[in-house]
Amino acid sequence: CLKIERADRVVEILERAFRTAMTGRKGPVYVGIARDILGQEVDIELRPPAAYRPLGRVQPDPVEIGKAAEILAGAEKPVILAGGGVWWAEAQNEVTTLAETITAFISTTYSHAGLIPQSHPLSIGSPEYQYHRRDNTLYNAIIKDADVMLAVGVTFSDRTTSNYHPSLMPPHLRIVQIDIDPSEIGKNYPVVQGVVGDAKPALGGIIRVLKETGGKRKDVALAEKTRLAERLKREEREKWLSKATSSARPIKRLRLIKDVFDFFGPKAVISGSHGWRERVADLTQPAFGDGGDFGTALGSGFCRSMAVKLVNPELDVVWLGGDGAFMMVLSELATAVAHKIPVISVINHNSAYGNEKVSQWVRYQGRFVGTDLPIPDLAAVAKAFGAYGERVESPEEIKPALKRAADSKRPALIDVILDNSIEELDPSPLMRSQ
Repeated sequence: CLKIERADRVVEILERAFRTAMTGRKGPVYVGIARDILGQEVDIELRPPAAYRPLGRVQPDPVEIGKAAEILAGAEKPVILAGGGVWWAEAQNEVTTLAETITAFISTTYSHAGLIPQSHPLSIGSPEYQYHRRDNTLYNAIIKDADVMLAVGVTFSDRTTSNYHPSLMPPHLRIVQIDIDPSEIGKNYPVVQGVVGDAKPALGGIIRVLKETGGKRKDVALAEKTRLAERLKREEREKWLSKATSSARPIKRLRLIKDVFDFFGPKAVISGSHGWRERVADLTQPAFGDGGDFGTALGSGFCRSMAVKLVNPELDVVWLGGDGAFMMVLSELATAVAHKIPVISVINHNSAYGNEKVSQWVRYQGRFVGTDLPIPDLAAVAKAFGAYGERVESPEEIKPALKRAADSKRPALIDVILDNSIEELDPSPLMRSQ
């Protein structure tokens, strides 16, 4: 958080802002500008980025890399947990190469689901992030027996660990942690080895050491693990298949999510914060959703989707969000229309703050406060803004509506009326109680 109070310091402070945002643990920076200097003129000199911030990668210590490689080579049941540090470092290929080298399953943090394509044979999805959601069969089946976890670019937040629940991070787990920020090493969980550095050279260094020392690559073990992951994925999908193909009215949420992913395919950018997505779709890239790298603001995924579309005009960009979240940023439809940004918004219209309502159901046995919402006809609202709008109440109309929205070449909103029963907001607690 920076503030500019003198016109002659504009360049200095903006350089500091870019240095903070683009080096180390990258992220947003807020810069406030005093109103009384906005009309002032000053002589400035703009310098190239290399003059005020490092442009190279933070290289890890080779000794620490060697120690990490030795621990991973000796692990019998290793797991890799990849987070935002992998995304910023563009180190996805290194993660999959290392996983195949040490026969490790790969999980990603919830906010970076899809960072490693879930179609990869060793991918086991993300740990469920809510305290009442611990039903990821793949992750749970693997982590309880794992002996070593390699955590790369992970902060071990309450979301990743389900409020630090021991079922997601068992006490016996030995952790090797790689992070560009030294303050993250061992912050929330003790580590047996920490490596400070950019994820790409750190992972590359470990791979290189393993190859030089004849580190483990046992194709029999790799084949067994890929078969196990394939079986668990298949069982997980079959568990939800009836709802994902349901023709019931009101529409089941899994049916909507499956239809959206099926219609747009893997090349589209589908933004959204729904943990349900992994149950019916093979994610191939992070979703830029609410609660990702940049915070937890409801509806922010819609705004980010506009930015993604501006940067990648050739891609289909879809925001799959809740009606309560959309109400937070409804006025931004005007922005999309004014600047002709053809993002498609698919609204889960269930007239509720779903996550909060489920939390109240779990904690207070059905006494709800402030979670049922009076949501208007959002398709009509979209039309009033000048966008394409359509209301959908039957499951067979989902894909035709998506086609009409895409063909409009305009900002579009599909208002999908969903079943808002408590088990449709989140079936996990109900499933465990039955």
